Amino acid sequence: MPLAVGSTPSLGRRRPNAGFTAVGATAAALLLAACAEPVADRDRPVAERPTLYACDDGTLAATVFVDGRDPAVLLSVGGAPALRLPQVEAASGARFGDGSTLFWVQGAEAMLETPGGARTTCTVQNGAGGS
Repeated sequence: MPLAVGSTPSLGRRRPNAGFTAVGATAAALLLAACAEPVADRDRPVAERPTLYACDDGTLAATVFVDGRDPAVLLSVGGAPALRLPQVEAASGARFGDGSTLFWVQGAEAMLETPGGARTTCTVQNGAGGS
């Protein structure tokens, strides 16, 4: 239904790419945060470009993988403030967790487990880099 001149669209409607725009901005902020950590040159973390994931439950996740003395992932789920999850032992893939949140990457797919035990499978979005 077309809008009348001077009317306001329904606040309940979302623009098709609004979620990706917010996640993209969050991903850029994650990259800057990863590079801002002050450490000695030999231990300076190397941050990869942001990676965007779409999850089966509709969640959007933005990550920046940080290599260095203490490998980690900066993870923002649904535009929330980023969590720094240290890398933990994994039989395969790269697994990151802090005891309540787990992000386990294997190729272009990842498993996200949030506090409370909810799990969802996530897939790298086209054009985004993976770790």
